[in-house]
Amino acid sequence: MRLTRDLVTTGVVAALVAVPLGHAAAATPQSSPQPAPVAPEVEVVPLGEAGSAALASLEVTQGPASVVRAVAAGDAETVGVQFSAPPVAPVEVRVQDDAGWTSWTTLELEAGEDGAAPTGRWSTEPLWIGPGADDRQVEVRLGADDVDAAGLTLVDPGTSPADAAAAQAPDAALAAVGQPSIKTRAQWGADESIRTCTPSSATLKAATVHHAASANGYAQSQVPGIIRSFYAYHVKSNGWCDLGYNFLVDRFGQAWEGRYGSLSKTVVGAHAAGFNTGTVGVSMIGNYDTAAVPAAMVDTVSRVIAWRFSLAGIDPKGTARLVSGASGIKFAKGSTVTLPTIFAHRDVGYTTCPGKNGYAQMGPIRDRVAQLLVPSSAVVVPPAPLSAITAKWKAYGGASGELGAEQGPVKDIALGGQYQHFAGGSIFDGPRTAPAVVRGSILEKWASMGWEKSFLRFPTTDQTWITGGAFNHFERGSIYTSAATGAHVVRGPVFDKWATTGWENGYLGFPTTDVTPIPGGLFAHFQGGSVYYSKPVGTHVVKGKIRAAWASKGWEYGVLGFPTTDETPIRGGAFNHFQGGSVYFSPKTGAHDVRGAVRDRWASLGWERSRLGYPTADQRSTATGEVGTFQGGTITWTRSTGATTVRYR
Repeated sequence: MRLTRDLVTTGVVAALVAVPLGHAAAATPQSSPQPAPVAPEVEVVPLGEAGSAALASLEVTQGPASVVRAVAAGDAETVGVQFSAPPVAPVEVRVQDDAGWTSWTTLELEAGEDGAAPTGRWSTEPLWIGPGADDRQVEVRLGADDVDAAGLTLVDPGTSPADAAAAQAPDAALAAVGQPSIKTRAQWGADESIRTCTPSSATLKAATVHHAASANGYAQSQVPGIIRSFYAYHVKSNGWCDLGYNFLVDRFGQAWEGRYGSLSKTVVGAHAAGFNTGTVGVSMIGNYDTAAVPAAMVDTVSRVIAWRFSLAGIDPKGTARLVSGASGIKFAKGSTVTLPTIFAHRDVGYTTCPGKNGYAQMGPIRDRVAQLLVPSSAVVVPPAPLSAITAKWKAYGGASGELGAEQGPVKDIALGGQYQHFAGGSIFDGPRTAPAVVRGSILEKWASMGWEKSFLRFPTTDQTWITGGAFNHFERGSIYTSAATGAHVVRGPVFDKWATTGWENGYLGFPTTDVTPIPGGLFAHFQGGSVYYSKPVGTHVVKGKIRAAWASKGWEYGVLGFPTTDETPIRGGAFNHFQGGSVYFSPKTGAHDVRGAVRDRWASLGWERSRLGYPTADQRSTATGEVGTFQGGTITWTRSTGATTVRYR
């Protein structure tokens, strides 16, 4: 059950004044309006600044708590969410329309431009919601720990009398042989004043196919405004220098110029992190997880790619060796990757793009491009496309490969997606993920949690072997397994902290428990220590003798509370600070706690570097106060006076 207390934030973008027409158009009303730049308006509405009154709802699930914010959409036609810190939980959006509320749409995070300086913000992909009533609302569901760093970006693309004409008008003849009809940036009303870079180019090696999240029922006359919205969002919210895609194709089969200069060069875009150089990014406008890809769109995407490949002499059925230019994607930065010359965004990034139905068209697109590139007298008969799961299974060697024989047909999942079991594992294909292989103890662990119905949702990677074990990443966490520890779930800030120590190859080793919610935070134990998280103090590592001493005091429930630092080595020993004190360790003295006024006085003297040295016993209570015992003496705190007394040996 979800309780709703929606706060509607006012002060959203105002309607734009129409751009005046040129003199020729004004003097001749019968002629088509001429395209002119349109300046979109962008506003970011903070989702956390309203305080407790803004809390729309709190959902407690097996995963992190989430909250819902409701914001007035006003004239906005495209929305997205930006953060000032990396979000932990997924982000979902829904919109109020004449028929009620739409279903929730998950917005994936977009990666930055390759080689660009960090912007200090993290943005989801934009979602085109179209025009609507003045009083409609947008609801955002996101992690409770993320809301204070979040803002809803609202984009009003503005309007132009030339939009309808631009969408329908025939193009002027273009010089390059084989170039399909492509509308220019001027025709969709690009405001070049917000573009902050000149194009850089590279030798074309491959093409990347995308979809641009949006409602699928847009009208032809709305397409220029949709592209202006994406352009403004990429520049103003993501902090990019221009629109990310090289080309866009609408559902009517019309192609549009994207990033500036793409009509004449292989311009480096911002469409597939790590693989923007040497590729042409073609984006299908629409959500092709939920809708079939129109035949006209498939044909135009193929024609755009065939045109670019004809100029570079690229085999659409071949492969290309590309070097990853970014971290945080499927391939490590600097690694050389062999990919099909026509590949999907999800092949290189942790994304569902270009959607389930879009991904199913990758084979037909390659076939159509090949057909377009052969002499017209040749006849190309494309083979029947395989299902995504069957194609994955065959890539693993089919019945004679690692997964072995099929154990039943491909089956549909109620939540969306499909799966199939094999003798040596299973393949799951989710509505937001690519087909992924899960096996052995990881498969058993995930199954025990409820499969894709658990908070982990669908796998986003194949099971991957690592030194001593294996792992799968999922939409909302990961499962790591080893023979010594079994399979355990790691997620959220605990997962992020573990990563900074070197994953399973670091001093913590493999997890020995799942990440477990506790009052005020989360924890997981590992072979070499523990990681504890609490929102007020962050995520920290406790291990060895210090962890044992902390445990003897009742862990986070005891007088010390949560750790506020990692274990920190110092001369002759180590320490951790906690909410309620500190634990200091040296081989000669062991690990002991120091708290309150005793700790403050010891700190003022120079901690363990002082004449007192390390504590030799836990701080103890007396009838009159507290006593701390050290190598060089004692510190006594008297309750009645608040005074501390130092006695040296």
